[in-house]
Amino acid sequence: MTRILLRNSIATLVFPDRNASQRKMAELIDIETARAMRNAPDADCLSTDAEGHPVFMFSVGYRHNDRRYSIDIWARSERDAVEQVASMRKTLWLEGKVVSVIPLTP
Repeated sequence: MTRILLRNSIATLVFPDRNASQRKMAELIDIETARAMRNAPDADCLSTDAEGHPVFMFSVGYRHNDRRYSIDIWARSERDAVEQVASMRKTLWLEGKVVSVIPLTP
């Protein structure tokens, strides 16, 4: 049985050998760093706005004719995303049909 020893946010994985008196120790893992890496967005879901602040992609869902749809928005935080959705509820309109997308190259 594999055990995890936790001390001050540092985890040590202990793998028992066939001989119970011997133990193999895996490398030390900083739990906070591992959690941050696991929860970090992929590179294509993270960007920087014109003011240099990091922005993250959020998915906004809605229903239409008994079907579910979603759109993506960019926001600085979850709170910012919630505020954007509130603004959309009040002021959303159709801009028009998109017929071409030209990638922005700096």
